[in-house]
Amino acid sequence: MTENRTPAEHAPGDALAAHPAPEHAAPADPAPEHPAPAERSTSRRRVLRRVGTAASGLALLGAVAAVAVAGEMTPVAPAEVLDVRTVAVPPSAVERMCPGPPVLATALAGEDLDYDEFDPEGAGTASRVDALALDRADADSAAGTLAGEEEELTLEGTDEARLAGTDGVTGWRTLTAEPSGDRAAFVGGASASRTESGDLRGLFAAPCLVPATTSWLVGGSTETGSSAQLVLTNVGQTPATVQVSAWGSTGALETSAGASVLVAPQAQEVVLLEAVTGADPRVAVRVEADGGQVSAYLQDSELRGLVPAGVSAVVPSAEPAREVRIPGVVLPESGAADPDPARVRLVNPGDTLATVSVVLLGPDGELVVPGAEALAVDPGTVVDVSLAGLPAGTWTLDVRGDAPLVAAAVLTRAGAEGEPLDRAWAPATEPLSSGLVVLPGLADAATLTVANPADTAVDVTLRPVTADGERVADVVVSVPARSTLAQDAAELGEGVVAVELQAGAPVHVAAVLTAQAPDGELVAVLPASEDPHAATTVALSRRIPVLH
Repeated sequence: MTENRTPAEHAPGDALAAHPAPEHAAPADPAPEHPAPAERSTSRRRVLRRVGTAASGLALLGAVAAVAVAGEMTPVAPAEVLDVRTVAVPPSAVERMCPGPPVLATALAGEDLDYDEFDPEGAGTASRVDALALDRADADSAAGTLAGEEEELTLEGTDEARLAGTDGVTGWRTLTAEPSGDRAAFVGGASASRTESGDLRGLFAAPCLVPATTSWLVGGSTETGSSAQLVLTNVGQTPATVQVSAWGSTGALETSAGASVLVAPQAQEVVLLEAVTGADPRVAVRVEADGGQVSAYLQDSELRGLVPAGVSAVVPSAEPAREVRIPGVVLPESGAADPDPARVRLVNPGDTLATVSVVLLGPDGELVVPGAEALAVDPGTVVDVSLAGLPAGTWTLDVRGDAPLVAAAVLTRAGAEGEPLDRAWAPATEPLSSGLVVLPGLADAATLTVANPADTAVDVTLRPVTADGERVADVVVSVPARSTLAQDAAELGEGVVAVELQAGAPVHVAAVLTAQAPDGELVAVLPASEDPHAATTVALSRRIPVLH
């Protein structure tokens, strides 16, 4: 089967516009006051320096005299140095929003569709939410709750970790934890849903999300047969007005009045993007909240006729930057002509052309994606780059451009032709030195992926936590420069439900979850959550004059 691609899609080996690969040169040292050409001799430089100093002094006196004559005195700015200090913000309670299970778009629209030979509900959805708070070195694990509309669970366990979990959830949950000593609680959680038949067949997983004023969601489609539900949740105490901006395959998408949404306190609103933006095969969304913070994600799902083609949570990607990394890209064996390959989605939200390179970081180092050494991404557009035919294994995508970009990747698990498939969106992540991955119990297996984009190796300590709140033995791994390490969670200990990470330098972390359905494999990607205490320390800078 031959894949049909629109002009903005790229496969490895495609003939692409030749643009120079972006360079990332280190900032140059400050120039001396009176530089001399490098080709001149030392003695000549000394002479010129004396002449230049005298000339500069005369010029300065002349300038001061000219200003004085005009009746004004303008101070000459002295040289400055930048003083950067970190300031700890007093910790407050940590709040997270844990997504509920996926919902049929027809249910949101109030429609009751009846298929003669196919049940959209399928065999039903198993769903679960798990949360835990870890101890600090000088304080017990924080007190916390996992609350829904009809229940409130207290995190319980040991002084090392307190946990809460519930099955059969039908809606979102709020995870709240009080400070741990004088620091924010080290807390995290995850939601998971498993559906083995019906329209929503797939493994759906997401971390408990941090409320934010701005979120970038990269993934999904609004073409016929696809649905992209934008889920906005306000766990705060004040209403928030949300503005939705969207980009597609040909540029910024026109949005209807539904692009401005009022989300009441402790409430959730769902927007069908296909009703707001119209049809487009590739979409990316920016959510901006005013008056409060919201948690945002997309529920991406697709049907091909009556055959389900996957469901996935599209959670926030890292903010636009010239360098972004996407961990958790586990590729199966594939050929160049596969109809449903993994892809990387690139978004250029700016107003200038971006030249982009895409590199895979694997267990043995780097691999340039063929045909993606110098991609031209037009302003305001979204492009997909196929990863078909690349070696199977665990990878991290290293995306670099000469303009800020947003990115994500989609993994696919397909059966025989005409059979259902599942897919999972992996977001670009922010680097972290301390983080947590909560492993929900509905997956059959979990692979932890740790990417080191730096030029030197980094040691990472993995600290597993079991379901009874106990810590098992730490595992210290060394991740070589420019590479990705894959760790089977089952090998860390029996009954492991979460893994804390402490790294000697910033890394990118995600867990890839898999489950076996009767008609094929299901897949989901779960990015790690950063230690909330990192958000309570801010960097302040000031310029200090240097007097000569």
